[in-house]
Amino acid sequence: MRVPTMLPVAMLLALAALVAPPALFAQEEDPPVPDPAPVLTVSIMDLYNFSVHLRLDWTDSDNEDAYKIYRTQDESKLADFPASWQYIDTVSTGTTIYHDYQVQPYDEFLNPKGTYYYKILAVNTAGETESNVSYETMPALNIQAKGDHSGICFIDASGKGAGSGPTGLLLLSLCALLLAAFHRRTRMPTSGFSR
Repeated sequence: MRVPTMLPVAMLLALAALVAPPALFAQEEDPPVPDPAPVLTVSIMDLYNFSVHLRLDWTDSDNEDAYKIYRTQDESKLADFPASWQYIDTVSTGTTIYHDYQVQPYDEFLNPKGTYYYKILAVNTAGETESNVSYETMPALNIQAKGDHSGICFIDASGKGAGSGPTGLLLLSLCALLLAAFHRRTRMPTSGFSR
């Protein structure tokens, strides 16, 4: 009588499963979702400079592959994350600082919602972890000369004038001089021309 050749192979595999370490037959598991959740803060940078922007800082999570950055100016849509938020960028693992230069100063007509809200997602193949919501209000434009934009000066978000510090005083003085020079130039008489 002939014994099928498959029987000894099956027996060897069963015996190997009993004595082999479990890691040999285990499936590769996904890493846990990033933890802890990033803690986000936002601050104004270069307030008295033409490159005024917002800086995002957050704490590093474990097991993240990247961070996704989102922004909104609509306070009523804070709970509808991320659907109603604008995706800005993805940064690599270990990155904890981002500079957002795509923000505008507060302006009553051009940017009446001068506050920017941010949220970070720490992501990997197992899922994502949300940060807190952090926000900052951009400085306002102080427009003089009845809205003709000829005297633009930044003031800080607290409503104090740009002259509240030594650098701000210099900037405010420079703006006043430029504004005066502009108005003198536009009011010059047109002598020498006749109808």
